[in-house]
Amino acid sequence: MGGETGLQALDIRWDDGPNETISTADVVQGLAAAAQTPGVVVRNEGDAAAAVGGAPRKIESVYEVPFLAHAAMEPINCTVHVRPDHCEVWTGTQVLTRAHRGAARPPVSRWRR
Repeated sequence: MGGETGLQALDIRWDDGPNETISTADVVQGLAAAAQTPGVVVRNEGDAAAAVGGAPRKIESVYEVPFLAHAAMEPINCTVHVRPDHCEVWTGTQVLTRAHRGAARPPVSRWRR
């Protein structure tokens, strides 16, 4: 009896959960609506609204791509060269500050020589 016979015997029923009907258009619409809500102001200098309003020429563009699963393109690995006074970290990351913070923490006791 081969593996294909077992596969054919399966009665597979998929359950896509509560978001099974969400489409790319739904995601785009939700993101566009969210973009219209005020965000957190970190720094406010000058009068941006007046500068844009008084600009002699304005260019506006909208770029959209289909909703895709977020998958890493970089290799998922990390190399650390530990020395007595510092370490060097080579890694593919989208959150450099988290990698920096992790490397800056004092070593765990079991790692000490």
